Amino acid sequence: MVEEVLTHLLGNKIGTYVDCTFGAGGHSSSILKELNTEGLLFGMDKDVSVKDKVPEELKADKRFSLINDNFSNCNNHFLENSLDGILIDLGISSTQLDNSKRGFSFQENGPLDMRLNQEEGFSAEHWINTAKQKEIETVFWELGEERASRKIAKIICDGRVKNPIETTQDLANIVLSCIPRRGKKHPATNIFRAIRMHVNQEIDELQAILESACLLLKAEGRIAI
Repeated sequence: MVEEVLTHLLGNKIGTYVDCTFGAGGHSSSILKELNTEGLLFGMDKDVSVKDKVPEELKADKRFSLINDNFSNCNNHFLENSLDGILIDLGISSTQLDNSKRGFSFQENGPLDMRLNQEEGFSAEHWINTAKQKEIETVFWELGEERASRKIAKIICDGRVKNPIETTQDLANIVLSCIPRRGKKHPATNIFRAIRMHVNQEIDELQAILESACLLLKAEGRIAI
């Protein structure tokens, strides 16, 4: 999607842009190559570990700055009518997904965390072991679009009394006990996505940045999601 982003986002090559989901810096690197020497780019990411992974070419580029914060707080960092473009690449980056210690994936066993910023909020482990059954059902159904939401929630709540759910494998095994595996898609995919979105309040974050963008963007400014 990089080419599409560059084509539709960069209406002004000397403008000021924000990559609200910096991640590994792929989009930011491509945007900077297209900007004029007067252009500015700010990267934002709530993951505190990102600052240690900024590509060297970005560190050396005076047109680039990194902000460690939730993109829902964008209005705390920029003035009204000051931005030419905002980019939001929803979801998680490959570096987060591949790190088993972050708990985003069921491919390898790891602690059930799922927080984009591990220094704030509650972990997936805490939520799955303390939330009421109805709340778990709702999250699985609304955010995961999981048809077996009630069945999975009941088994989780019945089982956690004796054996707390602590790892990604614990959770994946519970889902597999409810839904037989058919095809390439793992039965726990929807459940993991739903919990990640809930723990990180992703819907609320998106709502907030959409409202802020209306004020932060200049006339004819653009937002790409």
